[in-house]
Amino acid sequence: MAAGTSMTKSDHSKKPSVSPAAKSVRSRTQPTDPSVIRWVNLPLQERSRLKLDQIVTAFEKLIAEKGLDGATVADIAREAGCSVGAFYTRFNDKGDLFRYVILHRLEEGLQSFRAMLTSDQWRAVPSDVLIRTLVDFVVELHRRREGLLHAFYEQAHKDPVVMSHLSQAGVEVEEILLALIIERRAEITHPDPRIAAAFAVRLVLATMQLRSLWSPHTPQETHFAWNTWSEEVSASLLAYFGIARK
Repeated sequence: MAAGTSMTKSDHSKKPSVSPAAKSVRSRTQPTDPSVIRWVNLPLQERSRLKLDQIVTAFEKLIAEKGLDGATVADIAREAGCSVGAFYTRFNDKGDLFRYVILHRLEEGLQSFRAMLTSDQWRAVPSDVLIRTLVDFVVELHRRREGLLHAFYEQAHKDPVVMSHLSQAGVEVEEILLALIIERRAEITHPDPRIAAAFAVRLVLATMQLRSLWSPHTPQETHFAWNTWSEEVSASLLAYFGIARK
């Protein structure tokens, strides 16, 4: 997910067909709709779009360095190379910017996830490789946005709009994963594919939330490396599904 990319809807016409369940979930209003992000004054001119990207990039950089509380509006404006007034033409306050960035990154992650999992190329990939790839994908997202996601896990429960979209995203991911599990039913020993898909998503996200929240307070020498974290979560999921490692 590149910093500062613009938010657009997916071009579904270019994607291979997916299960009816996944289609029904995807048909919901996405966070990128202007009707949903009413608190943002979305710019129309190229120069304004560039300035918005700079504000987002500056905000994420400062969160990583100072945390959400430490990144003031004045700091954000200074880092973005704009005036405080320019900031307030787009956002009511820092909370609005935080919500915008979270929904923006959530939609980027979902689009990447959809593109990866709805591609026909995955049907030929061994199940153990598929699981490890999916876990690697989630871990990499957290590695690249570590500061932002730490703030997100601390603050998201206070924002019902963010929590609503997060819940919708979780349902969509579960439905796509369920379709994949059903296609590979003969390889999986778990008796209930729907429960398996739902619990697997919760397991991966819960472990990443734990890592994000503990990371600033854990001695460096006791940290698991990102690749170790990915390997151990993958091994846990493979054992849970009953998929043999090859």
